[in-house]
Amino acid sequence: MKIGKITVRRSYKLSRIICDIISLAGAAVIVYMTERFINGGEAISGERAAISAIFPALALGVLAVYAVLTLKNHAFKRYNITKKNAQDIYDWYAFSVSLIKLPLLLIIFESMLTFQEISLGIAVNLLNFRLFLYIFLIVIIIRMAIHRINTLSHEEKSTDVVHVRAAVVDENEEREKK
Repeated sequence: MKIGKITVRRSYKLSRIICDIISLAGAAVIVYMTERFINGGEAISGERAAISAIFPALALGVLAVYAVLTLKNHAFKRYNITKKNAQDIYDWYAFSVSLIKLPLLLIIFESMLTFQEISLGIAVNLLNFRLFLYIFLIVIIIRMAIHRINTLSHEEKSTDVVHVRAAVVDENEEREKK
């Protein structure tokens, strides 16, 4: 895999593994609940059952997009990519993409529940404030990732420079002190 023109290795840190496990569990819950909704009730029309199949497809689509984004090469032309910072930039990018999956899956889950409640004739408030919070959370994660990648890619000053402080001391004063 390449970031810029630098080859990096795919690595998994504990935080990313936890995000991936939680998102796989969330996708499994969406698929299971949709299957139970379709097969569980006789009062559901065939049209509504077919429409409810969109939610597992969306959840699996989110996982597929995540796989594509983390496995393909990225140019990152706006950033100064060096051998020193390429691995850190990839790790942060992959974690951010993994972290974005969670609120996306929550949005799909909330939408699925609302659709199922409407289909069953349960009174539902269509203005779900949590959806706006999830979207806001996605924006925060994206902004944080951009800021962190900017910070990691800034040019480092040359470390070959040594700063020396010198003080002028009169030799006669030093002799008098002794």
